[in-house]
Amino acid sequence: MKAMVGGDKYAFVGSLNLDSRALRLDTESGLIIESEEYAQRLRGILEPMVSPQQAWLVENARLGYVWTSKTGSTRRQPARSSFQRVADSVFWFLPLRGHL
Repeated sequence: MKAMVGGDKYAFVGSLNLDSRALRLDTESGLIIESEEYAQRLRGILEPMVSPQQAWLVENARLGYVWTSKTGSTRRQPARSSFQRVADSVFWFLPLRGHL
């Protein structure tokens, strides 16, 4: 799910990725909601997720990516479950690069 608040009274909630493939090929859906109350409630949910404490600097190091935050660095993508890591490894071998 993707969510975004625009201004004081607009919100978007849906599955649409903002890339050319999603806009041209994928079947996506979403709602643009005009409601000050809803936008403010959604903002209250989203703001803690984009706080500096949740931010990571991603660098392409010689041996792979490095994620750095205020609390330290890691070579494993943060906030990923074991299942997501296995799925990433499997999808890496599929010939999808030209479609992204």
